[in-house]
Amino acid sequence: MKSILASKAIAIGVLLLSPILSHGQNSLSAEMSPRFNLASLEGDYAVVNHYGANLALAIGTGHFDGAGNLLRATYLLNRPTSTGARELVNLTGKGTYIVNEDGTGIIVVQVTLPDGTIKTATLDFVITRVAWIRGQTIAMQIEDEQREPSLVLGNGVFVTQTYTRRGE
Repeated sequence: MKSILASKAIAIGVLLLSPILSHGQNSLSAEMSPRFNLASLEGDYAVVNHYGANLALAIGTGHFDGAGNLLRATYLLNRPTSTGARELVNLTGKGTYIVNEDGTGIIVVQVTLPDGTIKTATLDFVITRVAWIRGQTIAMQIEDEQREPSLVLGNGVFVTQTYTRRGE
């Protein structure tokens, strides 16, 4: 009889403490969430641009300095021509960025087209994967969406990009 009462008391205690313990774990998780800043976006990144529903694709690289500058970006764009053939186009860029504490941010990039024309794109991004490097939360992967239609294809084509950090 005593063992049954003891078992019931333990079960009731566990049920009563479960919400308190889980609340403590949620608070701890929130306290341990990464905090982001300009230094979170630093280093060399591979970049893949997606244009519309597989209309075109660009691959390239970008280098962020950890202080709000996109120092250089290069892209090789594979796009359709008016005859239905494919055309490879080299593009370059540079710009600035901000990173919010929650891992979202904005990149403003000036893209130089093959004819020398410079156009500006505004990219809203979210950091999707991180690593802890030299005491700093560093973005290992970023996804973005461009506010303007494609600068090189026109016709309202939607552009998204994926950035993946390369190396340490």
